[in-house]
Amino acid sequence: MSHSHLAPSLHRRATYKAEESISQLEGGKRHQDEMIDKLNEQLKRSQEELALHEAQLIAQRGEAGAADQTLRDAQQEMEAINYEKKQLLAQWKSALLGMQRSHPTLLTPTPTLTPTPTLALTLPLTAPTNH
Repeated sequence: MSHSHLAPSLHRRATYKAEESISQLEGGKRHQDEMIDKLNEQLKRSQEELALHEAQLIAQRGEAGAADQTLRDAQQEMEAINYEKKQLLAQWKSALLGMQRSHPTLLTPTPTLTPTPTLALTLPLTAPTNH
């Protein structure tokens, strides 16, 4: 009789042990599921950040290209201005030489046109002190 009495007790213990193992496994699975969810969220945020950075990079490349073009345009404009300046200076010098040849008295200094000392040259070099 004692043999039949022990069997249900052992059977109950085995059942409790199996239930405890199942609970532990379920707890471990829940933990794994939570970790997977966290990792999926991190992956999603990282992908969104990557897409944002890629869009910013494309925009910055476009801005850099536009800035490069603006610099090239400005350089060409400066070269054109310098060329025109040289042409105007040569024309001015040529005109002066032509005027000097045709009217030599126009470019000779007269006594009334000689430079005179300016007020700036007569001012003291140091600032006055207030006492």
